Amino acid sequence: MPLIHPTAAISPGAMIGRDTAIGPFSVIEDNVQIGDDCQIASHVVIKSGTKLGPHNRIAERVVLGGLPQHSHAPDHSGHLVIADNNVIRECVTIHRALKSTDATLIGAHNLIMVGTHIGHDCHISDHTIMVNNVL
Repeated sequence: MPLIHPTAAISPGAMIGRDTAIGPFSVIEDNVQIGDDCQIASHVVIKSGTKLGPHNRIAERVVLGGLPQHSHAPDHSGHLVIADNNVIRECVTIHRALKSTDATLIGAHNLIMVGTHIGHDCHISDHTIMVNNVL
């Protein structure tokens, strides 16, 4: 059973995995899937079109699945898929893909440090370390 703080705003259309904890003031939009045993800290925003695998640790003020920063971004952009066992630290932003049929992909067992931005359509492999403020 998920452990959801009473101040978190969770869309009824979001799927939250078993034993996942969601902290205060976090927002989980419609059409989001969060795997089992994830830890979502406070003030995290997970936007529509995001799929998060099991055993991920998401720190404060992270935004996952934001719209692509592109002057010709369509009304219906793509997806963000994050595999399992990642640590995503404070103030990281990861955007979903530009085209509705594509996905920004983050592999497994990554450490994404404070302030990193991963733009639309990026593919990050497994076992990477992205240091503070990588763009």
